[in-house]
Amino acid sequence: MNGENPNTQNNEFNGGVLGVAPAEPVAPTPQVAPAPVGPVAPTPQVAPAPVEPAAPTPQVAPAPVEPVAPTPQVAPAPVEPVAPTPQVAPAPAGPVAQPIPGTEGLLATPNKGANMMATQGANFMNQQKPVDIGTVPPELPKQEKKKTNKILFIILIVVLIAGVAFGVYYFLTHSKKKLEITPKNVQLLINNDVPSNLQFYASVTNGDSSECTVDITGVDSSKIGEYEVKITCGENSYTSKVSIVDTIPPVVLTKIIFKKVSSPVDVNEFIYSYIENSEADCTSCSSKFVDESNVSSQIQNPGGPYEVNIESSDGNGNNTTTKAIMYVTNSDIIAYMKCTSGKEEITINDVHMNKEAEDIFAIGSVEGAGFAFLNAGRRLYRYEFNSVEDYQKAIGDKKDEITFNDITGHAGYDDENNVLTVSVDLSKGTLDSENNGNFPQGFSEIKTLYETTKGYSCANTAYLDAVIK
Repeated sequence: MNGENPNTQNNEFNGGVLGVAPAEPVAPTPQVAPAPVGPVAPTPQVAPAPVEPAAPTPQVAPAPVEPVAPTPQVAPAPVEPVAPTPQVAPAPAGPVAQPIPGTEGLLATPNKGANMMATQGANFMNQQKPVDIGTVPPELPKQEKKKTNKILFIILIVVLIAGVAFGVYYFLTHSKKKLEITPKNVQLLINNDVPSNLQFYASVTNGDSSECTVDITGVDSSKIGEYEVKITCGENSYTSKVSIVDTIPPVVLTKIIFKKVSSPVDVNEFIYSYIENSEADCTSCSSKFVDESNVSSQIQNPGGPYEVNIESSDGNGNNTTTKAIMYVTNSDIIAYMKCTSGKEEITINDVHMNKEAEDIFAIGSVEGAGFAFLNAGRRLYRYEFNSVEDYQKAIGDKKDEITFNDITGHAGYDDENNVLTVSVDLSKGTLDSENNGNFPQGFSEIKTLYETTKGYSCANTAYLDAVIK
């Protein structure tokens, strides 16, 4: 057509030599079975016969065919022209009709066109509504997300503002409450410092008390009694009562005494001094024997040391019990001989001090021996401290019995000279063991032993208070 060789157009249309399948993949178009033929030569193209327009041609069942080679294409039989995409019924092998002019681009190959028609027809007849199974719901648009975040942010801001507002309200309402002061009646130990803080004298339940003042000028803590303290808060004033009291019993320092058998005994002979909080000399202090009958029994039997328990009290009703020491001799004591070692410097717990030892002997008249040892003696260890601080640490609360430098004994305190004394019994048995079992009895022999052999210095005194406490 148009001056071109129809055979050439047919060859180009079929994409190759007649009887050979095109190289490109064939669409799944059902093939029309050719009529039984033998091997044929290439079929020339002939002009189509004029046809009347017809409706789309239905699919025609193929005629039975013999088995053929796997892929060879057989020229279809001549068919009548149809509207765009007509199906041509196969005919016995012969010339193949050409498509109607203007429809060349609609059919790539007869097979392809037939396949498309069959596929589209089948799909059209068998359409089904798709079913969504397991589909994920669509995401919210970004604009809706931003809107949600904005709402949450606004809610958070509102909550924070409400919290701050409540805090301010709570602070203002409580700080503006009226100040409530409840005065108290309190006690203060004698000779203690008088506090000046409001809380000691009153209870504050509401309001700000920083502007309140406390007047304690009328309180004398050195005297037992009741005093008033004035509290002023702005235009309001209150009064608290303070009682100065003494609840601490006195400290009693006792002496070691030597008595002749069957002699009278007075409790005050055992008292060296009182140390009292309310009075410097404790004129109101008094003492008595805890068991007076026991003391009466002890004085009838020479020996010792005997422990004598003494109860002491101050004028404010505070009581304490201390222990004293008593020796009982067969003869009257005419003197006390004390033999003292030289001082030596020692260190105990990094504290430097001087130490000396003293042995004290009760000397009396013994028939047949003259002035002799009455088998009643005491050994004292004296510690002289270099400072008041070291002395105070050593003595503690001044007990009548103390352990110091691994020695436990009766305690004596010399606060003026920072001297601590620890005394222990010095019996005849102890003296014998220290002197090869033979301690001398006579006054002169004892003095010679200490001064010559031990290097002590000895002296006599008529008053025991001067050498022992």
